[in-house]
Amino acid sequence: MSQGPRTSLWDFAVWLYSQPGVAATSLDLQERHRVDVNLLMFAAWVGGALGARLTAADVVRAQEVSAIWQQQWVVPIRALRRQLKAAPTKSADPGFADILESMKALELQAERLEIEQLQSVAAQIMRQGSDPAGASPVTDNLLAIMRAQAVPDAAATAAAEVIRQAGGSSG
Repeated sequence: MSQGPRTSLWDFAVWLYSQPGVAATSLDLQERHRVDVNLLMFAAWVGGALGARLTAADVVRAQEVSAIWQQQWVVPIRALRRQLKAAPTKSADPGFADILESMKALELQAERLEIEQLQSVAAQIMRQGSDPAGASPVTDNLLAIMRAQAVPDAAATAAAEVIRQAGGSSG
């Protein structure tokens, strides 16, 4: 991945998400398979920027951290934002756009806090060392996250390739 190990997970995630194809692929996985986009960014960052391969225990730990933030904060805020966005009365109220923008900012802040928690999981992984076996930590990590969330193999493989290529990783 082009972003170096000194880059925070948040900065990396913002950068990677902005690369061609990553947002569309990630959002498709989120909508169709309920994959947490932050876990995808985490997996790519751990593999690309840190050069570490996630173990099954690492995936479980990351999912546990993610689940707390997603269930308690991110998903409810997102649902409210979407409900507001679809509200038929939004065009009649000039202050509605400000409320919607505030909800988007709140959702993004909750995601950033989740990512900070995932970065602490990565710090634990780095203290434990990584498993050097396999061809690509980025691809392996992305596939591990998606398989743990029951994404079909074909969809997981295609998404991992889009994200890996967008991040500039050769493997």
